[in-house]
Amino acid sequence: MTAFARLSLAALCALPLSPLAAQTPGATLTCDLTVVCLGVAPCRDWDQSITLEVPAHADAAWVVTWPGAQSAAYDLVADLPAPEGSLRPARIRTLVHAAADTQAVQIVTLSDIGHVAVTMHQPHVTPPVVTAGGTCPALIPEGGGE
Repeated sequence: MTAFARLSLAALCALPLSPLAAQTPGATLTCDLTVVCLGVAPCRDWDQSITLEVPAHADAAWVVTWPGAQSAAYDLVADLPAPEGSLRPARIRTLVHAAADTQAVQIVTLSDIGHVAVTMHQPHVTPPVVTAGGTCPALIPEGGGE
């Protein structure tokens, strides 16, 4: 084994495993949304949790559940690995749910270092756009803050 291979293996072994395990197929994540922005109004604190079910198979939909609401299927539309040389490497996944009957679109974007952002657009309600942000604690690397 070359010195480079040994170094690469050592670096790989040093990575925290708990955040990766949280996105394994079939896992359920709880994400805490702590800030909400209603339209163009100032953002405010929020205390809302959602759960995300990682699909057991790559071609299956993700499931997102809001408190007091039924679960909905979300399509994975982007799965972006960290660019080479990133200062804070993070895989980003974006999920979309579109409801034709209510003309609503919800977008959930989460990183494998614990950040989550949610945007809802429904043009015929007030406010037509709501954005929220927070964290998924199971995805935050050990010793990694926000």
